[in-house]
Amino acid sequence: MNTTERSHRFRRVWIGLALGFGLAVRADFFSWETGTDGSFTDPNRWHGPNFPEHTRYPGASDDATIDRGPITVTISGSQATRELVTGNPTLQILGTYAVNQLSAYGTPLTLAGGGELTTPLWLMGAVATVNGTTASVGTLQPLGGGLQPSELRITGGGTVLSESLDRSRGALRVVVEGPGSLWSHSSALPFMEAVLRPGGHVEVPSANGIYLDASGGGASMVVAGLFRGYGRVAAGAWLQSSDGENAGGGNTTLDGGRWTVTHEYRSAGGDLFIVNQGILQARDLVAGLVSTMIQVEGAGSRVEISNRLRPLGGIQLRKGGVLVCGTAEFELGFGYAESGGMFSVGGDVFNNSGLNLNNGGLLEANGVFLADTVGRGGGLTVAGGGSLAELRGPVVVGQRGEGTLTVRDGGRLSSVSGGAGVFSGALGTVDVSGSGTAWEIRPTSGGGGLLVGGAGTATMTVTSGATVQVSREALSVLGRESGGRGTVRLYGFASALDLGAGRLVLGERGRGILEMESGARVQAGNIVVGRSQLDNHLIVQGGASLLGATEELVVGEGGSGSLQVFGGAHGIVKRLVIGRESLAENRVVLRDPGTRVTGSGRVDIGEFNGRGILEMSGVSELRPAAGLSVGIYDGSDGRLSVDENSVLATPEDAIIGGGANSKALAILRGGGSLEALDVLVFAKASGAASLLVTNASSNLEAARDLQVGFTRGPVGPTLVAAASGAFVSVGERLIVGNGGRFEVSASRVKVGGGEFPAPGTVRIGPGGRLQGVGGVAARVEVAAGGVVSPGSSPGTLSVQGNYVQQAGGQLEIEIAGTKAGTGYDVLQVSGAATVGGVLKVNFTEGFAPKTGQTFPVLLAGGGITGTFERVEVAGVAPGFRSAVVPDAGKGLSLVAQNDGIPTTVPTLAIESVASNGAILSWPANGLWVLQSAPAVSGPFKDSGVVPVLRDDRYVVTLSGIGTAAYYRLRR
Repeated sequence: MNTTERSHRFRRVWIGLALGFGLAVRADFFSWETGTDGSFTDPNRWHGPNFPEHTRYPGASDDATIDRGPITVTISGSQATRELVTGNPTLQILGTYAVNQLSAYGTPLTLAGGGELTTPLWLMGAVATVNGTTASVGTLQPLGGGLQPSELRITGGGTVLSESLDRSRGALRVVVEGPGSLWSHSSALPFMEAVLRPGGHVEVPSANGIYLDASGGGASMVVAGLFRGYGRVAAGAWLQSSDGENAGGGNTTLDGGRWTVTHEYRSAGGDLFIVNQGILQARDLVAGLVSTMIQVEGAGSRVEISNRLRPLGGIQLRKGGVLVCGTAEFELGFGYAESGGMFSVGGDVFNNSGLNLNNGGLLEANGVFLADTVGRGGGLTVAGGGSLAELRGPVVVGQRGEGTLTVRDGGRLSSVSGGAGVFSGALGTVDVSGSGTAWEIRPTSGGGGLLVGGAGTATMTVTSGATVQVSREALSVLGRESGGRGTVRLYGFASALDLGAGRLVLGERGRGILEMESGARVQAGNIVVGRSQLDNHLIVQGGASLLGATEELVVGEGGSGSLQVFGGAHGIVKRLVIGRESLAENRVVLRDPGTRVTGSGRVDIGEFNGRGILEMSGVSELRPAAGLSVGIYDGSDGRLSVDENSVLATPEDAIIGGGANSKALAILRGGGSLEALDVLVFAKASGAASLLVTNASSNLEAARDLQVGFTRGPVGPTLVAAASGAFVSVGERLIVGNGGRFEVSASRVKVGGGEFPAPGTVRIGPGGRLQGVGGVAARVEVAAGGVVSPGSSPGTLSVQGNYVQQAGGQLEIEIAGTKAGTGYDVLQVSGAATVGGVLKVNFTEGFAPKTGQTFPVLLAGGGITGTFERVEVAGVAPGFRSAVVPDAGKGLSLVAQNDGIPTTVPTLAIESVASNGAILSWPANGLWVLQSAPAVSGPFKDSGVVPVLRDDRYVVTLSGIGTAAYYRLRR
């Protein structure tokens, strides 16, 4: 007979009883003969006060008492009484028995025999056993209390069909055991204890506060609605409910058993332990209490949530325990997995609390979103060897709140993309640390890689040998939106950010910072530092630290960026661009011994209207393989400084300047060197270019040619100057072209392989200018429009070779005194000199020669041929006459043929300034009077101070200057 049939039969019998009782005429009270077994219908077993003994047995209108004692009363056929009071008997029901009220009152009662008992009310004493019999009960009212509740035992295939449970007079414990044994209760169960043994089965609409002890194969409890309770479900046992709560003040253990919840499970006041292949199944696991815990331990132990996981308490997965769900939302609750424990999530994980994988803990999911709610925090930790979070989608650290991602001590994280600090106001913190620790990002085709600081703020640190890797080409950004701030720091040997052939942008519209040191490594295809106008920078420091860009590194691409490489760090960059389409001060700084940047491409400083600055110091090295350019593009501004024995060397050309409206400046000082195949310094019209070799031991080396100025076309001012012990080495030719100036001051220049006469040639073309003091070891050719000007102020320029001045060439001599090399310029040629063109003589500093004074301005050890086409004199009054006179074929001297009158004024110099006084001096060229005035506009009056002659200069000491603070000289 199934459950439905039993329920229907119960209703039919109950109606029959009501009719029978209504027709009763007289009721008697019957008592069973004490201590004897027998048949219920045997009159000899009954007696009562209202009838002669042993004349009949109880009927439907009678009350009966079966006395105490272990006796068996057999009921056959169909019997009925109004009430039956028992005292430890066994009712062997072979047929059917209907009673209006069955009362035990603290004594055991056994129903057996396979028949059926029907009663509207069962007052249950200590123990009631239903063994193989069916009991249809309206109300169960246990009479036990305290530590001794009433106990209903259903065994041997017995069945109890009940409608309600009245616990007003005592507690109830129900034990169901054996195949086919059933308790089917048609109303909600209040707090009670249910014990299921192998084969036992319970069916109820709902259960509130139940303690369940279920064990053995076939033991099961089916709750149509909510099961709210606690207890133990052992191997082979099965609890089923529509909704489930672990409640009632105790813990629940699924010890190999199963709990299936077709709708929603909650932890509402007790912990749930799932061990020994126990299984919890539900559509949703939600809410609950913060203080509760779900622990799943051991291989085969599982929680299976087909839809949503949203706990408020904790979930722990250990030693192979598994939780499977559709989506996971950790609001206040947290997740923890270790030793093979695994969270398997079909969708996304939204975490505003904590999720920890330790020492072999596992997570598989679509995506993980940490702190996706404003004002909330959420974290994910993957720690210890064997711990792995493998995601089919992104990991987002701080989507709208404050998120934290920690991967350490050998833990591994794999995702399709990674983002931190995504939306405005969000904060993301990522910590990846420890040898063997790795975060692998596997972008889909066209997808993004790593985002640190979207519109929020994010920091990522990679330390102690950990690795963050983007496994295929993708875009990674630090500081994407205008309010975004992204910082990445790498510390320690082999700590790495490996972006493969992907692109890395520091400061898209926000601010991006990348700092690496102590052996850390960063690798990408393209790196851009500074698309925004904020302070974006990349810092590489420490020996063994390595920065790699297999395609291009751009510092300042429409924005502001800086790169610093120091402390012995290395860079391998195919192409380096400093300042692309950006007028911000984009700067690259290399410094310290061992610091070295190499590459197979070019270095461009100032590109496409960009401004770039390269500063090298402290014995650093930059060695591009495909040339150097400084300000070669129209509108660009490039600056180069090589200092403190640093070296910039390329086997190809170094081009300084060349763009219209551009600026280019290169400075070599403090032993700094620029080495190239050809060095070209020139400027288009409206541009300017300079290369200055300023200090002792600084070197400019052109393996082939050094070209100063354009050889054709419109030009801007171009200068190459070598001074103070600098060394310029040109392998073949030094060419001074249109608009070029080459100045040498107290420095060495070698052309063609030596500082002495050599086959090299210095050619000064149209608009070119060779100026300075020191030596040029080459053949010097001055073409039409070219200028040679010894000295910067009067000085001697030596040519270690031949000198040829062609028609239209110009030798410019400055005369400010009578001493060679300090008072007037001298061009000293070790070889032969061929002259033509123009000799231009400028008298300066108020000097004018006297008749007969001679100035040997050109000396040639190999002799002089040719004559100047003309001599131009400036700085003296008209009427002065002079002649150029050869000196035994070894030189040319300018000889004054009359006294000259100066048209220049000596430069008045301030030697020192003291309180209310000063020391002034001027060249001792003629008689000049010192005048003073209270204002620059005068009136000037003679000061009356007598000068003192000292080292070819007049010197005056002024005191009590007062209001006279302006001075000048007059003849």
